[in-house]
Amino acid sequence: NMSFEDMDKIVTQGKELGTYLYFMTGGEPTVRKNDILKLAEKHNDCMFGLFSNSTLIDEELCKKIVELGNITFLLSIEGTPETNDGRRGDGHYAAVMKAMDLLKQYGIIFGTSICYTSKNIETVTSDEFIDLIIENGCRYALYFHYMPVGNDADVSLLPSVSQRKYIYKRVREIR
Repeated sequence: NMSFEDMDKIVTQGKELGTYLYFMTGGEPTVRKNDILKLAEKHNDCMFGLFSNSTLIDEELCKKIVELGNITFLLSIEGTPETNDGRRGDGHYAAVMKAMDLLKQYGIIFGTSICYTSKNIETVTSDEFIDLIIENGCRYALYFHYMPVGNDADVSLLPSVSQRKYIYKRVREIR
């Protein structure tokens, strides 16, 4: 949990080095929306990408983002309601769909952050899923493979070698 002053210092120093794109991860970055909005307003020559679980994206935030014009979201989604909520918790899929609707309605460019696992890889690379996110306004997608963290992490979710080879080829087909 950096202070606003520390975030501002990082961006200020980054700009001196020629960096104008900043990604924020979490937890959930939008719990700090006031500081992030203040940072984006102060550094209006920079772009800020927020990896978000979508739960705090509302109309008020969308209106402010339209006004600022330099914030984009990477919404976490992992397939169908079943595959998504199975990992992220009940109601997460609905929150992502609601956020997509709002962002699309307000003309805010956004993308997705897709964590693929041994269990959802076919779902998140299917034509149906790709069509769904595009129809809902998604402009770009980033795929990340599941990385177990901590002593109790589920290693069965790690993609196999053949699944990692598959996604290498499939992402290029999607592009």
